[in-house]
Amino acid sequence: MEIVDSGQSGNPGRAGLRVMNEILGGGFGSRLFQKVRTELGLAYAVDGRIRHGLRPSRCLRAEVLTKSPSTVDATQRCAG
Repeated sequence: MEIVDSGQSGNPGRAGLRVMNEILGGGFGSRLFQKVRTELGLAYAVDGRIRHGLRPSRCLRAEVLTKSPSTVDATQRCAG
């Protein structure tokens, strides 16, 4: 997948990136939440998104709230 610079409101990739962020990490129905929390029980909360703003970003930010013994496994599940 190519990540586009979506800082300009006229960029055609902006809407798609926003939709993708919702699917990936946008709440209780997101893929990260369903996999890491609901299916695997590794975290209390999970969030992830690709930043879209003034500067292009090719980084996925993932946030996992978990207990110490589950940290490595939960982090690896978010990474892929």
